[in-house]
Amino acid sequence: MLRSIRISRADLRPNLFDELPIHSCNAVHLKLASSDLGPPLLSFLSEATKYNVAVHATIPLHELQGAEDLCRQDALGHRFPQHLCPSQPQVQELWLAECQTISAFFPWASLEMAGLGFSGSPDFYPSICFCAACMYGYGATGLVLEQVARENMEEPTEHPHPSVNTLLLWRRSVQYGILRLIHEAVPSPLCLKTAATIRYTGDRSSLSFQEAQGLAATCLVSWTTADPQKSREERTRLESLPRPMPVYAELPYPSDWDDSMAAAFSGAVFSFSEGTIRTE
Repeated sequence: MLRSIRISRADLRPNLFDELPIHSCNAVHLKLASSDLGPPLLSFLSEATKYNVAVHATIPLHELQGAEDLCRQDALGHRFPQHLCPSQPQVQELWLAECQTISAFFPWASLEMAGLGFSGSPDFYPSICFCAACMYGYGATGLVLEQVARENMEEPTEHPHPSVNTLLLWRRSVQYGILRLIHEAVPSPLCLKTAATIRYTGDRSSLSFQEAQGLAATCLVSWTTADPQKSREERTRLESLPRPMPVYAELPYPSDWDDSMAAAFSGAVFSFSEGTIRTE
């Protein structure tokens, strides 16, 4: 069973592999960009091979930057430079090139694609993108959806409009297309990080485990709350979904938790998972 710890490029240190057994870890998830590739990283990976520790590359696609017209645009016309829109062909090319470059550097245990989908605000309607590529994808429903989004940004409602179904179908089709593109272009096994529960839509804003079958070797679900009620609701939702591949759980380990507290939390939330990724 996977027991991994997530680190960044800045966390590389010679004694890391000696510490893994202390935390009951048998693998490492390393967050990096193509700009991090070089001799220091190669030295670290050589040590990992010597210690027989599997290293997974986490690629933060959502942190890549691009031109303003490639970014998310809300219903009021505001652009968000920190959120590239995956519907844009140039963004897809950028993400593919990043995955290819990193995949070619080392025989990774997997490539975990973080942010392979639509980013946005915590509230649902302000997160909807209305850039030219998305409006084309929404078809005749686009103008209706744009008006609905404006109205809900001014006066939020608890009930989703029927036009949201077109949006969700478009989001999943875009995500599927990019996942297939990367799967066909890189030799590394892929890990799809699925979207957390989104207001009004649940898991339908992201590919389900079953929809990613044949393209992703594994899936990862991130869960960051210890709220008992939310934990039960999320666990119930996830346990009901078919899982044709191993599904891992990403769990936070706050500094004031000891290992027994973290283990109890992970067991309560993700008893169904085939492994956990520890994030400090």
